[in-house]
Amino acid sequence: MGTPIHLSPHVGASPSFSSAVGPSLTALAVVISMEGRVEGERGDHPSAPVSEPPSTSESPRRLIAKVILLGDGAVGKTSLISRYVFSMFDPHYVETLGTNVTARQERVETPEGTLDVRLQIWDVIGQERFDSIYMAYYQEADGALLVCDGTRRETLDGISGWLHSAEVILGKFPAVFAINKSDLPPAFLAKDVEGRLREISHGQFAGSPVYSVSARTGENVRTVFQELTRAVLERRGIRLV
Repeated sequence: MGTPIHLSPHVGASPSFSSAVGPSLTALAVVISMEGRVEGERGDHPSAPVSEPPSTSESPRRLIAKVILLGDGAVGKTSLISRYVFSMFDPHYVETLGTNVTARQERVETPEGTLDVRLQIWDVIGQERFDSIYMAYYQEADGALLVCDGTRRETLDGISGWLHSAEVILGKFPAVFAINKSDLPPAFLAKDVEGRLREISHGQFAGSPVYSVSARTGENVRTVFQELTRAVLERRGIRLV
């Protein structure tokens, strides 16, 4: 049985955080409250209990990665997580207070065999980029998904501030960029984001993946998290096949 692999110890993870490995391509959703409780449920069947898979000598290796979602308020960060983890979308906006942590597992193939990557997804409040309390949530993140609202150009302007606040804590880090609300008429396009990335942070994010996504329809939602998973693994020297 493979030995669990951890990218790094993560602030805020509960000691009882599940290490169960779910079936390939099935979301294993884990909601971690800031009080440390853990509730598990499968994303496609909310009432179904989580069960441990049978132990075999061929069990995949396991790895935990902490990723953060950054962007202005009301760009849809929480909605993207809900779509990705639970296959759900709520059209009513509810402001995130503090930070919520959820998780989903991605199974990938490497030259050394199957690897189960549990993404700990930190949904950071969309205000106060440099507040010391919230910047503490950036600590030891392995990568970031930067989200802007494709119907509000000012949220594109805010990307540079979010990148800078993360750089203060993390230095260089893997990033993927999502233009949410692709189901609505756009105020700007992916090429505008790509142009902005060439201008900021000395161009270190130029060439980073940029996707138009929709939390409402699900378009490219899983893709951006898979791309972020790939970028995190490549940063750690793990090649996918």
